[in-house]
Amino acid sequence: MSQLNVNTIGARTGNDISIASGNTLKDASGNALSTGITEYDVWQLITNLTATATPITTFVRPTGTLQTYIGTGMSNSSGIWTFPSTGKWEVIAQCIFSQSANTQLAEVRIFSSDDNFSTEDEIGYAGYRGGQSDIGGVSARVLLDIQDTTNDKIKFTYEDPNGSGNLLGESTKNRTTFQFVRISDT
Repeated sequence: MSQLNVNTIGARTGNDISIASGNTLKDASGNALSTGITEYDVWQLITNLTATATPITTFVRPTGTLQTYIGTGMSNSSGIWTFPSTGKWEVIAQCIFSQSANTQLAEVRIFSSDDNFSTEDEIGYAGYRGGQSDIGGVSARVLLDIQDTTNDKIKFTYEDPNGSGNLLGESTKNRTTFQFVRISDT
């Protein structure tokens, strides 16, 4: 293996550094450098939730015109989400709620675990209180450091304490969505 040591590369416009296929650009410590967003995945709730769901389990990856994902993508089993790789991940729950009675509360929470849900912490919250026939949107956003793809997991829950709230979902349109973006290495 050859090694090239360069202190400075001229700052002329248009200079690119190319890495041959099958090779990885690494920092001085030997860690692979990220080349931008390597994972971006969105899942949607496929049906309205009208009762408490702990965890939420009714997801599908959108398949509408031009919609896609980057990388391996997330996976979930019975509402427990597994990350495809380590790194710093932003997770966003974008929630659309409706109410069928006045001043009712509907809530989505994000829980995390570093021991495959032997224990858990609530790390994100999106709540909506509205009047009868109101519709509103809120979001919960968290940044996670995923160091172990076997044990570092998350889940989303829906609570409807008074029984008159709805978390809106639809199988062919993005109403309530859950986004996962790998920002950088851990």
